[in-house]
Amino acid sequence: HAFICNLAYQLAARNGNYRSALLWKIDDLNTRKPLHDWTPNDLFSQLICEAGAGAIDGGQINDRMLVVIDALDEAPEIAALLARRFSTLEGQLPPWMCIVATSRPEQQIPESLSTFSSQFPIQESDQNNQADLAAYVETWSAALTTPLPKQLKTALIKRSEGSIYYLVLAREGSLTKKIDLSNPNDLPEGL
Repeated sequence: HAFICNLAYQLAARNGNYRSALLWKIDDLNTRKPLHDWTPNDLFSQLICEAGAGAIDGGQINDRMLVVIDALDEAPEIAALLARRFSTLEGQLPPWMCIVATSRPEQQIPESLSTFSSQFPIQESDQNNQADLAAYVETWSAALTTPLPKQLKTALIKRSEGSIYYLVLAREGSLTKKIDLSNPNDLPEGL
């Protein structure tokens, strides 16, 4: 329930027409039974799909809202909910909204989302991914008064395991002195 309510809140904070439709929908649902008594599947249908469809798009169909749900592998219960909902979402999401979900290739995630034809796997070793990681490290290094040594750049990319988020956290950690970059062998493993 928390995920769906948070998603609805985030959408409402960015789209006034959806916010109005959502408030009306919440009042309607609460007259039947409290929100916490609705199943996650029904709550998603009501708060996201139906309230979104009831919102006047205000020209937003030409400037769609992209909802990014990152790291599904870290929340298998949400992945299962989304897998159930996504398999029946064809034509149900409001035309001004689209959803992108990301996950590492954990076993339960691909199985639960295997019904989707729109899958774009990004492999750690993919040349484009490696180029993006290297470009990020180069930009980070160029912004420093003393550029990062080549050995450290290589170690950062290797330890990132293909995740740019690791590099973002490493950069932030180095600025706040939570991560010591003086020894590439001592870089933290994983996020």
